[in-house]
Amino acid sequence: MASTNDKKRAGTVNNPESEYAGETPHVGTEQERQAGQASNTRNEREELQQAAQSFINSLFQTGTELVKIPIKMLPQESRGHFLAAGRELSQGFSKLAGRLADELDKMAKDERAD
Repeated sequence: MASTNDKKRAGTVNNPESEYAGETPHVGTEQERQAGQASNTRNEREELQQAAQSFINSLFQTGTELVKIPIKMLPQESRGHFLAAGRELSQGFSKLAGRLADELDKMAKDERAD
């Protein structure tokens, strides 16, 4: 990247009254140019990742709110029962996943022992 002085010099080279008159502007080496391009590519990739993550988060939030619309229309008591059932269901799935992982670990250990 060109420094502020380099930019000033580049803009005043053709001005005969300038203190930088007659100087040629700084031209970076090929390595500097490649390093700058790599840095720009990295920054663009990070920006793209942040934008994609933000987009996915907003889609998830929108989907969650759309699913909640019918639940919000239920009377308070029924809504409470429905939400409690949902919590129990999610806890059951997480326990099932944990037990499945434990069983797979046991099977892997048994296979190594054989």
